[in-house]
Amino acid sequence: MSGPVPSMSNEPVPTAGALEGGCNGEMLYAEVTQAPPAAGQRYAHLTLTNETESECKLSGYVGLQLLTASDRPIPTQAEKLPAPKPTVITLTPDGSAYARLSWTVIPASDEPQEGACADTPALLRVTPPGAKSPTTAGWELGAVCAHGRIKVTALQAGPPG
Repeated sequence: MSGPVPSMSNEPVPTAGALEGGCNGEMLYAEVTQAPPAAGQRYAHLTLTNETESECKLSGYVGLQLLTASDRPIPTQAEKLPAPKPTVITLTPDGSAYARLSWTVIPASDEPQEGACADTPALLRVTPPGAKSPTTAGWELGAVCAHGRIKVTALQAGPPG
């Protein structure tokens, strides 16, 4: 893809770097909520809510890192899904944006076939697009197989519907 992608607000989406007025992790509350599962697949919504008194902007994909309860990293691979396309989202105070997450609970051929395929996460470190500081959400959704591969959509405006 070349050049900026138009957003819903007709503002160009930056192709690299931080978004002017962008949200950072200290400004956001992150929450992961389970969505209905399918055979071997798990789904969730990651919601980011602006906890400040100021507006901030988000556009694109979050960075993800699964962690144990003692903050030890668990292998995590975030795979960016192409749809929906990134747009610029302005988060007002208490405003939110979300991404859909999906992963498998079926072990890869080189993962343990009995018991958990990997360490069970307790936390998910989330880095907003273009930000350097993360925020953390609780993770009560079990192990992520296939070497921690999580498919993630671009952030979308509003709470999940």
